[in-house]
Amino acid sequence: NMVGSRNVLTQGMISKENTIYIVQYDYDLNAATIVMPDNCILQFDGGSIDNGTLKGNSTKIQSDLVRIFGDNIAFSGTFNVANVYAEWWGAKSYVHKQSHINTDFPFWDTPEEVTELPDCAPAFNKALDFCGKYAGGVVRALATMYKVESTITIPAETSLYTEESTYFIVYMQGDGRTVVTQNLDTYKFSNETLDENAYVLSFNQLIATESMAVAFKMNSRRTSFKGRGTISINHSRYTIGLLISGNYYDG
Repeated sequence: NMVGSRNVLTQGMISKENTIYIVQYDYDLNAATIVMPDNCILQFDGGSIDNGTLKGNSTKIQSDLVRIFGDNIAFSGTFNVANVYAEWWGAKSYVHKQSHINTDFPFWDTPEEVTELPDCAPAFNKALDFCGKYAGGVVRALATMYKVESTITIPAETSLYTEESTYFIVYMQGDGRTVVTQNLDTYKFSNETLDENAYVLSFNQLIATESMAVAFKMNSRRTSFKGRGTISINHSRYTIGLLISGNYYDG
């Protein structure tokens, strides 16, 4: 259904229950909401969906590890997807060699290909949001190297699984100017904002959390960050690798 240069997907094209819909083209929803019928499968075979809302009805999604959703796709309803991948939203990674891994000091020899990767955080955030709100499964990271330049947020009721050879290489820079000092007599804490980064701290001082960049931020309410993946902040300054907020953690 061509509208100008766009291949528009209409509700009439997806109207039968108990059907496998094979997506072979790049479809535009034309800012409309497409409601999936009962017991259907969206099977992506070289195509994608963008520019509208896709309402699931316990809908299954089958796809290779390629981009299938555009930047302007929204979701509602329910989806039955056991494993969700950030690659469906465009995440890129580098398949590393064993020679790049030093178990004593990881990423001493970070491949140049990693530095040239785009930030994976936007894609992971979309995958995690989709999983937490609509799919109820887990987001799985591949056994590859990802580049992280902004915060990945793991919301409540959501799980992120990593492989043993999953590496998140973080390139972030915090402010590093707010110092928290504990008074040794009263044991009270006070904050001080410096004119420049704090390079030397006393034993009773630390950098304030709000003055740090955060690579992974997770809600503690029934949230899982599992597997044997590694977060490397070797290329970062004033950066927290994993920040857990709240009072309950399932990991």
